[in-house]
Amino acid sequence: MRRLSVPLLTCLAAALLVGCGSDEPETVDGDGYSFEAPEGWEDVTGDSEEIADLIGGAGGDAAAAAAGAYDVAVVSDETSDDFRTNFNVGLQEDVPPGYDAQQFAEQNVAVFENPDQLEGILPEGIDVDYVGDEPRPITLGGETAYEVEYGLTTPEAEVAALQVYAVREGAAYVGTYTADPDVFDPQSEDLRHILETWEWD
Repeated sequence: MRRLSVPLLTCLAAALLVGCGSDEPETVDGDGYSFEAPEGWEDVTGDSEEIADLIGGAGGDAAAAAAGAYDVAVVSDETSDDFRTNFNVGLQEDVPPGYDAQQFAEQNVAVFENPDQLEGILPEGIDVDYVGDEPRPITLGGETAYEVEYGLTTPEAEVAALQVYAVREGAAYVGTYTADPDVFDPQSEDLRHILETWEWD
């Protein structure tokens, strides 16, 4: 079966956002889905030039590609150690028939666990620390998805992340929540608000 892995550069693009958000929750529309950004979060979708500038040296030559690797991106107005908690979504279309969210999650975990594969995906100096837990099933928009936690170290920052994997109508989706390790919480109210308000078109 063809291996599918939404690039880790998707999470790298959001993992290096540093820094105003809306006072009211707003609906964020993606390709085939929508969710409600938490109060105080800002929709930065489409600001590829700004994102590339923020990635800077950590992204190197891959900065432009990383900046365009997501479908939507939102960031919190609160910072921890000059880092803004954020959430982005990447997608890959035309997945094989019968391919499901569990397979998608397990294939990405296999990449996390294989340093040789990571070297071909991430720029030099970027390391992934996989927690080692099995993908956890959750409900996303009424359908089964899977979530996985890991750490990401770059020359500029050390962050913690949670990715959510879903497959629907021939497309694979990965949502990435990234925060400073001191404030990272996989059950955070903001993250769960995003996931609980997720709707498929």
